[in-house]
Amino acid sequence: MQDITQILGSVSPHVSDVLRQAQTGDPEAVTDADVHQAYSQVAPQLTREQFQQAAAAAFDQLTPDERSQIAEHLRTQSQQQQVQVPNLPSATTAATDPGALAKATAEVNEQAPNMLQQLFAPGGTFSSPLAKAALLGITAFAAQQISKRS
Repeated sequence: MQDITQILGSVSPHVSDVLRQAQTGDPEAVTDADVHQAYSQVAPQLTREQFQQAAAAAFDQLTPDERSQIAEHLRTQSQQQQVQVPNLPSATTAATDPGALAKATAEVNEQAPNMLQQLFAPGGTFSSPLAKAALLGITAFAAQQISKRS
């Protein structure tokens, strides 16, 4: 991955700082509020395809168990909020196929973008180190997509 500072200089100095911190290898050093703010600034700028690519790259960095957990949580929350995601993979499929999980996440983002922010936001139902890693990953890879447009 390129140096995030160079990629995001034009997006926001704050986002750049957050992602540079995360790139040092310790996402726990980044506050939940900073992760949420960076994601909120970057993700809306992406097309569905770019979001899906960023999510796939981020989920590829997670362990199979972590992807399973995200898939199960996404399934539960989608049902509770009545968001229809026909292609939401099972936990088993998500564990071995980050692309399938990314496709479902992109569908959720397209149908109900605030849902992902609520789920992963500080104090949200999935605010956790795993959620933080997923959001930072999506944001970082999304930043690369944005830099390609510049």
